[in-house]
Amino acid sequence: MMSKMRNRIEIQAPIRTSDNAGGDSVVFQTFITVFAYLEPKTGSKDFVGDQIEEQITHNIYMRYRSDLLPKHRFKFGTRLFRINRIIDIDERNRYFRIQAIEGVAT
Repeated sequence: MMSKMRNRIEIQAPIRTSDNAGGDSVVFQTFITVFAYLEPKTGSKDFVGDQIEEQITHNIYMRYRSDLLPKHRFKFGTRLFRINRIIDIDERNRYFRIQAIEGVAT
């Protein structure tokens, strides 16, 4: 599995900025690009309001990073992934399995 980590993904961190009207907004900024393996797991479609919302879950495998937090997100091309859970495989600080959802606003 670790030999499959050949997709370059961006890890993005949320940054709070103030707008001209006195409010705050959150934008995401890439702070590092890493190699990872994306493994699709399940997909679903739900009606939210009058729209169809599609959710696709993935396991994302990557090398351990002490600075990865659940508030971050992944960007792979134009696709965005929200982090649900970060699992340290074998509790050895070598590899992560991240459970993520694609197609959900972050």
